Amino acid sequence: MDRKKYFQVLSAALALLLLASCGACGVSQSAGEPASAAPAKAEAVPAMAASTSTQAEAEPEEAVELFPAGLDLPVGKSIVLTAEIRGTEAVEWSSSDPAAVSVSGDGTVSALSGGEALITVSTGGVSDICRITATDGTSILAYQEDPGPRNGDGVRDRPDGQGGNIPILVPDGQEKIDKSLFGDPEYSWQFQIHDGFDTRLSVPSSSISYMVNCHIDLSASKVGGDSLMGDYKGTMDMKMAIDDPSFLSAMQAAGIPATDVNSAFQVQTVNVEFTVVLYDADDAHAAKNAYLPAGEVPVVPLTQIAAMAISSAKTSTSGNIDLEAGEGFGSAALTDEAGEIPIVIEAYPDGSAVLYLPKMLSMSKQDSFTGALARMRLIDLP
Repeated sequence: MDRKKYFQVLSAALALLLLASCGACGVSQSAGEPASAAPAKAEAVPAMAASTSTQAEAEPEEAVELFPAGLDLPVGKSIVLTAEIRGTEAVEWSSSDPAAVSVSGDGTVSALSGGEALITVSTGGVSDICRITATDGTSILAYQEDPGPRNGDGVRDRPDGQGGNIPILVPDGQEKIDKSLFGDPEYSWQFQIHDGFDTRLSVPSSSISYMVNCHIDLSASKVGGDSLMGDYKGTMDMKMAIDDPSFLSAMQAAGIPATDVNSAFQVQTVNVEFTVVLYDADDAHAAKNAYLPAGEVPVVPLTQIAAMAISSAKTSTSGNIDLEAGEGFGSAALTDEAGEIPIVIEAYPDGSAVLYLPKMLSMSKQDSFTGALARMRLIDLP
């Protein structure tokens, strides 16, 4: 392969990675020598009404209610659950998966590794549960109702009609969760999306494809109000890295006798602003599939979606790839020219949130990052 074609292929493959994230980024190149199913949450037993009858029913001797009903707990963090208990029998705590989430005798739960566990507190034949998901995020999220298990993709199953279970963001430093956490009428509303995946990118009109890792950290908030609708501001970090062995194999398959590759990229934190409005299926469908390749059939969600945001952001990226091939070498570098990132966000009634980067659809079948829409009590704002 001659030098010109060699660097055309190299530059196309490199620019493709950034096209998925930041739009039009400039590419420069240089060359050396030419190369050759869980149980339902138990209801607390209600106190029986007093009766003047001498045959009045006796109040149950034992009852237990556990707060919260669900918890997203980052690996490495611990917090104390609250159990309101009536009775004199011994109290027992247990975990359905101690390897993922442990629990001590005072209700302290600790996320040890990724996974999900049901924490049960029981006394005198009655019990209650809290579903805890050990996450790789940074925030503790508490649910007033059981949010349900995550499916094989790491997303919570969202049956139609489910709603009103948007989680509370537990303040940093809080050591215990009790009922008062859910008592405020107004909140700061926050999107927190920290997710990543490996995917294969393909260069259009060529046989070149290689693996990359894509990771997104987005935090955006709206202060005040009893509704999630409104204007949000925040930041988004985009981290994309080429899998060097995969890229090397792709170059060799394309006829470039490369023997070694090194890549490095830096993506700046970008500011994001968007307005959350009631979900409009037509607008969301058009924005999410604007870059869908011809012949591809878009996926239409079958679950209820409460709200959406359609926006964009600007970022700049720098990076380089160095290739060695026999006695020759070559490199390609990215400039810091700003690019446009279209974004679509969907918010579900159960507190789940999904961020889409539609441009990725032109090169990869995966373009979504999952996270949560959470509330934070105004009294807890920093």
